[in-house]
Amino acid sequence: MANFWKSINKPILALAPMAGITDRAFRQMCKGFGADVVYSEMASATALVYNPLKTLEMLASDKNEQPYVVQLFGSNPDHFAQAVKLLTDKKKIQKLKATSYQLPAGIDINFGCPVKKVAKQGAGAVLMDKPELAREIIKAVFDNTDLPVSIKIRSKVGGTDALSLLDYLTDLPIAAVMIHGRTLAQGHSGPVDHQLIKEARNHFGGVILANGGVNDRETALQLLQKTGADGIGIGQGALGRPWVFQNVKCQMSNVKGRAEIFKITLQHARLSNQLKGQTGIIEMRKHLCWYVTGLPDASALRRQLVTVSSLKEIERIFDIAG
Repeated sequence: MANFWKSINKPILALAPMAGITDRAFRQMCKGFGADVVYSEMASATALVYNPLKTLEMLASDKNEQPYVVQLFGSNPDHFAQAVKLLTDKKKIQKLKATSYQLPAGIDINFGCPVKKVAKQGAGAVLMDKPELAREIIKAVFDNTDLPVSIKIRSKVGGTDALSLLDYLTDLPIAAVMIHGRTLAQGHSGPVDHQLIKEARNHFGGVILANGGVNDRETALQLLQKTGADGIGIGQGALGRPWVFQNVKCQMSNVKGRAEIFKITLQHARLSNQLKGQTGIIEMRKHLCWYVTGLPDASALRRQLVTVSSLKEIERIFDIAG
């Protein structure tokens, strides 16, 4: 299958993968505002082996999300092999009746997640400090798919930094790497190592996406400028602000007024309701709170929005508040 990373225009603006957040509705919102690439929520390779239908439903996508990249985590190379086989096997998917699942444009492997629950499984960022196992996992994926394969890593984990890991993997045809410019010890706070991401160009020949510290248009443009990367992955900076991609592309702040924020929020809520029903509305609660951040009556709105269980409730709250 064609490597979309080679043909996509630069700078690439990607919606970075976030567990429990980058679902189908949010990906479509970000895509509508100009995201070039969108990643799935982090999916367990092991779950795809033992309970595939539930995970395939989580990974369901629509054509308007392409190029869409499925991100996997885990620590067992054999599970990764079986998972990627399934993800590209139309006959197996049909047998499982995962009707909403569409083949992705690429597969990404997570070596950057700092969450303790993931680390306890020997997965996520801790794998960076086990380069031999990381390499085995990447090879297992390559051996079982013709989709372009990418990885997400951190600046440093334990005794292994991003540059030494990329050197160790240099003979593998990895299409793209997203580098979170913070160490595992830093988590999601503290300074981003722009220089390390910039130096990665001397250690990796594929597409480099910089990640970390983006809160708005200004910080996104700074990350691009300071790292010289081919693009950036925007995660937390898109929460409640999916139009950040549009702002970066237009190089203007394009501040949204109250009425427009409510309109966009309702569009997201209706989409989530359409795709997941009441479950989608309950999962929307966090998004609703992010959308109203910064409004004068944000605290009062959050108190109401955090308990909603239907689309009508959301519409009523915004109608009164509007």
